[in-house]
Parts: sequence; C-alpha cells; structure tokens
Amino acid sequence: MMASENVIYKLSRGGIPEEVSLSSMEWAVITQIDGNRDVAEIAQNLALSTREALQIVRSLIDKGLLQIVRVKKEEIEIVKESLFRKLEKILTKYIGPVATYVINDALMELNAERSNYRKNRVPELIELLSDEISDEKKKIQFQKEMLELLKGL
Repeated sequence: MMASENVIYKLSRGGIPEEVSLSSMEWAVITQIDGNRDVAEIAQNLALSTREALQIVRSLIDKGLLQIVRVKKEEIEIVKESLFRKLEKILTKYIGPVATYVINDALMELNAERSNYRKNRVPELIELLSDEISDEKKKIQFQKEMLELLKGL
C-alpha cells in the first residue's frame, strides 16, 4: 500500500505484531491518526514536512499498524510553469546557472514534476532549494524573495 498526503488512515484492526518497535516520531504520528485527518494535516500539526510525514506513515503501514479509511477528495491547485521560471530566475542570482538543475533535482527528491506540482507543496520545494545556498546571508535574502513570491500565488 502506498502512502499519500490526501489519504486518511486509522489504526489497523489486526493485532499489533509482537516485534514492533516504534520511534518517538512514529508514536507522535500515531497520536494524530483519528480516521479524520489526512497525512498533510498530521504533518502540519506535528510541524513536519509532508515528505517526513509520508515516510513515517509508510513505516507504520509496513509494520501493519495502519489501514486506509478513505482518500480525501479536494480541489488540487497546480502551480503554473511561470512560477518555475520566476523561481529559476531568482535562484540563479544566488547559485548561478546550475539553478535549473538544482530545481529539477529537488523535484525528483520530492517525487514531483513541474507539470503537476501542487501549490501547497511550494514551501517544501523552497526549503530544499534554500539548503543549496551555502552563504547564510544569501540564503536569508533568497527566502525573503521566495516569501514575496508565495504571497503572489
């Protein structure tokens, strides 16, 4: 079973396997599993990135502790290609002409594509891109520019 950010889970009906050992973050996620919250909401409640929450949920699924209640149907906003062009232009000021490649690598790491990148995941992308800027002053300036870009979405 594949974990997804818009899926709502509940604790599995089956018994708990005897050999299960849980990390503190897995316990934290379990406390949020209520049959009503999706993974994105759980991530937000625990101040985790969507990617981190999905990794923990996958681990809990693999351990046989979670089952799907339902997939949350909601309007999904996809960002326009123009956002990526602006992002490339801004990032190029800070890291040079490799910006396009860095953005593509970040998208691969997030298991996402430009053509269907969700608006609610833009901050996660910006966080990854910020990590590529080694100069702290430049990183802060980049983040300020990204905040302005986000306000325009």
